[in-house]
Amino acid sequence: MEHCIILIILTIALPTFLEGFDVYWNFPSGKCQKNKTYHINLESYKIKENTDHKFEGDKIVIFYESKFGLYPYYKEYNASQPINGGLPQVYQNQSILYVRQRYPEIKDETIIERLAEAEFNSASMRFFVETIQKAKEMRPYAKWGFYGFPFCNYNAEHSIRVARFFQAVLMEARRISKMFKPPLPIYAYTKIEYDPTKEIRDDFYNNVDQHSECRKVKCSDLGKCVKFGNDTCNAVTPTKLEFHMKFDEYHCECDSGVTNGQCSSALVLPP
Repeated sequence: MEHCIILIILTIALPTFLEGFDVYWNFPSGKCQKNKTYHINLESYKIKENTDHKFEGDKIVIFYESKFGLYPYYKEYNASQPINGGLPQVYQNQSILYVRQRYPEIKDETIIERLAEAEFNSASMRFFVETIQKAKEMRPYAKWGFYGFPFCNYNAEHSIRVARFFQAVLMEARRISKMFKPPLPIYAYTKIEYDPTKEIRDDFYNNVDQHSECRKVKCSDLGKCVKFGNDTCNAVTPTKLEFHMKFDEYHCECDSGVTNGQCSSALVLPP
């Protein structure tokens, strides 16, 4: 019988002994998987998936803060919206503030910061240990793990820098694993971007932007742009986002009723 794997923000299980590893699919792609056109045959890649493509299923479950009991966090990382006490997110500033509120007689900032760090580490250790103990008590046959520890840099932005962070995190995970007998299993996690152009989209022209810009530049806002050699069905509908439009590749088809003098193109559409 295959055991269910229940992980806290986790998707890929990598055994400590590297003779092989299991890959678990924990992506909300149920609708795509049921569509024959976009179906991904995960079995051919030996990737394990929940029954019926469920995001929370029988092989792997991912727990985010809003679904994990009384997990303390800040909603959208906003210090004004604490949930279940607020910590550990935004932990540095809020931990220091928490110490200041309870020990107003302490004026030395160095002492305050050290006390805040000590209290946070102690509380975090207790939270981690007791959470795992309770989880194993409730699901003794499941494999449990925490994601994102150590948490280096979520926005390294540069591929070479990202590679260095990956290496550092895995080395630290293996170092800690070897401190135990037998070594603890290591859970590696990766994700797929929903929209990789989200952060840079404003730097590109999309199809609507291109049509609007070309209409103004080539047609004096009185026609539509069409690429040379194409019919009107292919008017400014490129398949790629572009930084700059190549206006010399387009000509203008004037709107109905617009004279040649009013539109930059000699071609006029019939009424």
